[in-house]
Amino acid sequence: MFLKLKSDTSIQKLLSEMGICSQEVLVFIDGKISPETAIAKKGQEVSIIYFKHGAPQSGSALHKQRKYEKCECGGIPVYFAPHIGKHFCKKHFLEYFEKKARMEIRQKDLIKKNEKIALGLSGGKDSFSMLHFLSHLKEALPFQFFAITIDEGVKGYREHTIGRAKKFCKKLKVKHYIYTFKKEEGVSLDSLSKEGKANCSVCAVLRRRLLNSKARKLGASKLIIAHNLDDTAQTVLLNLVRNEPLRFARMEEPLVQSKSLIQRIKPFATLSEKEVATYAFLHGYDYGEGACCCPYVQHAIRRFIRHQLNLMEEAYPSTKLRIAASGHTIQAAIRKTIPKEKLKINSCEICGEPSSGEICKACSALAK
Repeated sequence: MFLKLKSDTSIQKLLSEMGICSQEVLVFIDGKISPETAIAKKGQEVSIIYFKHGAPQSGSALHKQRKYEKCECGGIPVYFAPHIGKHFCKKHFLEYFEKKARMEIRQKDLIKKNEKIALGLSGGKDSFSMLHFLSHLKEALPFQFFAITIDEGVKGYREHTIGRAKKFCKKLKVKHYIYTFKKEEGVSLDSLSKEGKANCSVCAVLRRRLLNSKARKLGASKLIIAHNLDDTAQTVLLNLVRNEPLRFARMEEPLVQSKSLIQRIKPFATLSEKEVATYAFLHGYDYGEGACCCPYVQHAIRRFIRHQLNLMEEAYPSTKLRIAASGHTIQAAIRKTIPKEKLKINSCEICGEPSSGEICKACSALAK
């Protein structure tokens, strides 16, 4: 969305008048990334880019007008963090971002020295950011990592993201493996769609099984997922909306440890989606290059919940942090109620992969 301004304009006011939530967009003034607190001058060109999905169909944003300020160092800001009321220039934003991710790793002991780790790389902004972050982290913490990309078989979408993933890995000299639903599962998401089976839940269980099995066979002790704070907060609300309290028990980690089940870790757990989107842009991610989002996500309830959460965060900063914290509290409480003798990991009778029942979720989804 491009606008040529006829007068000096507050970006916050502009977004408010257009009903746009600042948590869902990046703003550029004359091609330079700017915080939503900026003032654009007459004659300048403002571009507004949705970094995930497109403009919502309905709903309006609640805006709190905040003062535009320079970074504490006096530099031009690229990002405003409303939950702490601070502006960051490029240098200090990158330091702030990586410090938070490193703290998450250190506090939860996520990555150990000389460990071999797999990264789930979709080619989107989140995994692109994780790829860059891990490349920087290796300079201070010696460990090995490689990337795994899953091609679900979505024509007009996946070829763009796989092309990006290949380019990113080649540039950063990261070993890259690509596996397809078609070859590994015998189906593509497009073919499942024709049968009326394609949805986010089916795709998720198939992708999760494939990532786990391939990471294990390639010798990884852990699998890094580029989920951020928004993903966690959305999952908490989804579990409530769907009345699935037991999902809280395994929200962050499995109930039972198993050698066949690779531990999933999330270094970006305390970083918002907008922070990740900004980090990606500052490292060269092009939001205008190819398809943005999977076409099957358009009807997912998570998309609706995501927008509602962003509206709440816009009006009440730190909402996502509080919701995520509530999820962890609920998780701990529910885990205490589950008898340990009832917990065990089985091997799926069809594919042999780990499962809580006789048949795993992936095989059950394909059999329907």
